[in-house]
Amino acid sequence: MIGSRTWRLGECPEQANIVKILGNYLIACAIQSLGEAVSLAEGAGVDSRQFVELLTSTLFPGAVYAGYGSMIAERRYQPAGFTMVLGRKDLHLALDAATDHDTPLPIGQLLHAVFDQAIADGHGAHDWAVVANNNRGDHRRPMTVTAVSTSPDDALAVHRYCDRGRRGAVSRHSGRKAAMTEHFGQHAIRPRT
Repeated sequence: MIGSRTWRLGECPEQANIVKILGNYLIACAIQSLGEAVSLAEGAGVDSRQFVELLTSTLFPGAVYAGYGSMIAERRYQPAGFTMVLGRKDLHLALDAATDHDTPLPIGQLLHAVFDQAIADGHGAHDWAVVANNNRGDHRRPMTVTAVSTSPDDALAVHRYCDRGRRGAVSRHSGRKAAMTEHFGQHAIRPRT
């Protein structure tokens, strides 16, 4: 149960499971976008705490943006409310469900690479908001991200948070697949296939 009300979403228990997984998927997306926005704000000389307070008082009120926004602004990732390892597990479940239902999750592919990098960097026991550090100064990690769509008409929107002067490379493949690859730095990690 997410709140104080019971929601009937279907007859099968699996439907409740997917709703919980998708809730966590959306939280992961919010954390990543908050991390990107806070990183850019800091880079432009804006106080991150005031920036998050402005956002959560106006455009984005609510527990996810307020709670994770303040953690990101303060770089406070311990004690963990939800660890990177648990976040990656739920992300894998969302990506597996997407595959089962033939539904592309291009942002999920990006998050998979970001989460794997954070865990490889030793942050598996930290709160999953620690992914915000991937966008900050010396913590920026080089990576290659590939997102695949099953429809040639799909537009893939992958946020570019690379160093100044670097650009992503976009390529179209024959058939029904379109791919976008972002190059960040000299090394690459590959997302789940």
